[in-house]
Amino acid sequence: MKNTIAYSILVMMLAVTSCVPEQRSGGGCTYNRIDGKAEIISISDAPPEDYNCPDSPKKVVFRFTPNNPDSTKNYKFPEWSDTNSFTLYAGENPSADWVARNNIAVGNTYGAIRSEETEGTCTPVVFSLDGLDAAPEEYCK
Repeated sequence: MKNTIAYSILVMMLAVTSCVPEQRSGGGCTYNRIDGKAEIISISDAPPEDYNCPDSPKKVVFRFTPNNPDSTKNYKFPEWSDTNSFTLYAGENPSADWVARNNIAVGNTYGAIRSEETEGTCTPVVFSLDGLDAAPEEYCK
């Protein structure tokens, strides 16, 4: 009888704990904002093995410089380079038409933000460039 009660309690505990929702990974992230500028340093044909938009995709490379040079000493992710590729939406290199429509050229400088994750499990570092919408409605056109 004691064993039956013990097993019944064990089964009930397992049933209850199996109904507790698991904590999801990802989402709920907060970021530290580092203001600066980004200069376009190169535009070239994107390698075909990259994740690309159709129509002659371009690899647009920029160099981020923080407004406060001492900010680099406090980077949470110092291994994450300030030289990076500008990509659209889910990481695609933009089409040649998109680059032309947005008047992107080597030497152009944009206000920019380096956002470093401080809480959660999201992308550790995200860059955004003022005036360049990385998620336009028709992002690859």
